[in-house]
Amino acid sequence: MAHRMVDFSYTSEFMLVGVMELAGDFSGVVLQAGVLLLEFGLLLVLHRNKTYLKI
Repeated sequence: MAHRMVDFSYTSEFMLVGVMELAGDFSGVVLQAGVLLLEFGLLLVLHRNKTYLKI
């Protein structure tokens, strides 16, 4: 659901553009790792603030 509100790929690319240039052929792997870290970081912040979605 968060993918609809936040473009994690764009944010990760913005934050890791220098590392992706250095990675060369592995820039896609670096991008996906950045996306994964951003998603887990958001989940960690929401969990620490005890912000949960009731369905």
